[in-house]
Amino acid sequence: MVVKNSSARRVAVVVDRFLSSVPRRGIEALSVCLVGLLFVIDLKTGYELAFSVFYLVPISAAAWYAGSRSALLVALLSAICWVAADIGAGAHYSSKAIPIWNAVVRLGFFLLTAGLLISFKRALVRERALARTDHLTGLMTRQAFEERLLHDIDVMSRQGSAIAVVYIDLDRFKEVNDQQGHLEGDRALKMAANVLSENTRRADGAARLGGDEFALSLPGADRAGVNTLCNKLRTEIRIAMVAAGYPVSASIGVTLCSDPANTSVEKLLAAADAAMYEAKKLRNEVVIHE
Repeated sequence: MVVKNSSARRVAVVVDRFLSSVPRRGIEALSVCLVGLLFVIDLKTGYELAFSVFYLVPISAAAWYAGSRSALLVALLSAICWVAADIGAGAHYSSKAIPIWNAVVRLGFFLLTAGLLISFKRALVRERALARTDHLTGLMTRQAFEERLLHDIDVMSRQGSAIAVVYIDLDRFKEVNDQQGHLEGDRALKMAANVLSENTRRADGAARLGGDEFALSLPGADRAGVNTLCNKLRTEIRIAMVAAGYPVSASIGVTLCSDPANTSVEKLLAAADAAMYEAKKLRNEVVIHE
């Protein structure tokens, strides 16, 4: 049973990735073709056999992968095809209004299903975004950063370029929380995050790993550039904190890897963390390991 479930999950993942890569027009075309196929089968099997549930497949695909307008189009087409198949298969009604009524009811059922799927996907997208974004600073979470770092390692491996991982810890941050309150501590964290955001490139990744610890992924970095950037960050953080009345500085550890093909996310983070602890012994310093 475990094997079967695992196989089914892998198939579902492959199908999802494929459909996610198809443009909206492509999803519409696939859904319409599937509705046409179902219409032919429905017509051939006759009106006595219930076939409505199968129309939900193209409707669901359109709703999930193409959006509300595509789902409306496919749902409307499905309702028309359903009624047309019934009439074409020889169904007789006591009133001409009955097939119209049936079409409206079926359309409502299809639209309700599509609406629920669209709402569910939007909620899922919001939840994923919240899981990847630190609610306080707006930076990436640890999970999102590790995924980003894995991507950067892969890209740098193919390009034959170096990558740097920067680990930043705020010195004496606990004093702010203990003496001035957590609201002031949150303000200090936001200030540090702003410094990181304002002084890094679009290609760089910035994250709050937890507490008062931050990290950067710097693809294509070199020692001179990293040293300049980290000292600027250290200085800018200190200036901002002093201006706000906080006794906070930044200890920064860096690992510079020239062979990303032979490393991992875990190794890079551990190396940067070790460098940061060396810097923390000195306080308000930058330590770079290669």
